[in-house]
Amino acid sequence: MIKVGSRIIVFMALFYMPVSIIAAVDTPGKHAYAPYSTPKYPANFKHYQSANPDAPKAGTLRLSAKGTFDTLNPWIVNGRYASGVYDWLYDSLLSESPDEQQVGYALIAQSIEVSKDGREAIFHINPMARFHDGEPILSDDVIFSADVFRDKARPGWRILLKEAEVTEIDAHTVQVKFPKTANREAVYQFGVIPILPKHYWQERDFGKTTLDIPVGSGPYRIAEIKSGRQITFERVRDYWAQSLPVRVGIANFDRIIYNHFFDETTRLTAFMKGDIDLYKITEQQWGEASNKPTVQSGKIALLRVDAWWPMGMNGFFFNMRNDLFSDVHVRKALNMVVPFNWVNEHLMHGAYTRTRSYFENASFSAVFPPNSRERSEMSAFPNHFDELSLKTAFTPYDVNLSEGAREQLIAATNMLKQAGWEIDPKTGYQRHKTSGKLLEFTILAFSDSQEKLYGAWAQQLEKIGVRSKLQIVDSSAFEKRIKESDFDAAYRFYIPSPRPGQEQVRLWGSVKMNPEKEGGNTFGINSPAVDHFLKLLQVAKTDDDKAFALRLLDRALQNGHYAVPSYQDRQWRYAYWSERLVPASKPPEYGSGMEFLWCKE
Repeated sequence: MIKVGSRIIVFMALFYMPVSIIAAVDTPGKHAYAPYSTPKYPANFKHYQSANPDAPKAGTLRLSAKGTFDTLNPWIVNGRYASGVYDWLYDSLLSESPDEQQVGYALIAQSIEVSKDGREAIFHINPMARFHDGEPILSDDVIFSADVFRDKARPGWRILLKEAEVTEIDAHTVQVKFPKTANREAVYQFGVIPILPKHYWQERDFGKTTLDIPVGSGPYRIAEIKSGRQITFERVRDYWAQSLPVRVGIANFDRIIYNHFFDETTRLTAFMKGDIDLYKITEQQWGEASNKPTVQSGKIALLRVDAWWPMGMNGFFFNMRNDLFSDVHVRKALNMVVPFNWVNEHLMHGAYTRTRSYFENASFSAVFPPNSRERSEMSAFPNHFDELSLKTAFTPYDVNLSEGAREQLIAATNMLKQAGWEIDPKTGYQRHKTSGKLLEFTILAFSDSQEKLYGAWAQQLEKIGVRSKLQIVDSSAFEKRIKESDFDAAYRFYIPSPRPGQEQVRLWGSVKMNPEKEGGNTFGINSPAVDHFLKLLQVAKTDDDKAFALRLLDRALQNGHYAVPSYQDRQWRYAYWSERLVPASKPPEYGSGMEFLWCKE
């Protein structure tokens, strides 16, 4: 599996094995599987359009990451994992195309057959497939990987595999079956799970953090680690898949080194000095570096990649199990005093866009006023949708600091009064007339990325008598507290699937919709409107019906004010040393194209 720049890159086998164990097959070519489209690349293609077949295999690529690490296992919740392991160490049955969404090409599996309903598949394992220690990759390894990921991996994989039935047909053939309630892409998602070596992991606890170097199967192996600071990968010179067309012009460096830095300033300084070859840079950072001689001379160049992926909701989510946030008037009031536009203009070079939708940058996002059919459904929930929401698209509140914001602050204060809050003359803070509680809360986060926006927002909250603070913890502590619902509010970014489905019920549905999940969804949302639109999504038969249900779900989440929307960067920017690195001459349709880099030296 190669996953660079948030894209999993694929490779395809040239082999084809016709079988008829599944009688009805809807894949046009067994070298690939596309649940909703036709694969772009035929079985006899030579290389990806972005690959340079003449790229030399040489040199060292020096990359960076922020923070430290204490494990080489990125697939579990526990610990802080080292960079690059997910990207380079393991192959999967299928791997995603760099030029298509949700299209998987054969890798460990040399061919695939899928039933017409998309819920069953047979994978035929390439006899050439090997782990780095020379052991063959067999059906037993696939079944073992599915079992381990079901029991101990991150929640997304555990949910996917919960009802999957994986069986061995023979040593090189494995079958997977999903229930009829599963999404069509379930087979595809199963195909991109990394395949672990059973002979290595069966005597080890996959759920625990570890710095022991594992046996892999991908184009690179781990050569060296310096605990918490650096990890070095070296190219596997006898890599079993290196001749496949999907590997031509990919994984071109002899060594890849990730240096971990404790803060962003030190990391950027290392790049500008030439100690790092490639750096994901913000618009603000690039603007500040533009007068540097190395930039003006062209030694440091910039590669821009416009956002092609669904971006989802990015913001401060309220824990609805906390009584402080049970009244929508409170949630609205807290939203009303966010000064995003001022922060963006004065502190962030105007580089960001305010998040509006839970399906931002997707065709089914609710960024336009509701149509008559949508209004008809929304009108059934008058307590959730006010008259304005039936006529206009949702727009996040923004307090205008340039004009003093007095009227907006008064409006927010009046909104709190409707929920029973009033200023305590002794403290100057909001106190509830019935419970006597102060309106104060802590926002949990795992990075300082939102400090500028939070800092300005906190000042406005103080003006309406609300106390808040931002608590930053490491990622493992963050995930633990989220899982245990031990937070008032939390900064979270949610990236939806290109084709959202049943997972939306687990994300936003109430306890009634999630009877097997204690406490319901992560943020404790319990809304009849949200549940109703989730049910519409569950029964939708056509793409149009699904888009209709998703827009309604989006509107219900927006107008529930369950989060304070933050902001997003609609573009990736990679600064790189052009005297050493050469990017793809033709960028891929999806992804950054970093996997196609090669070294001039």
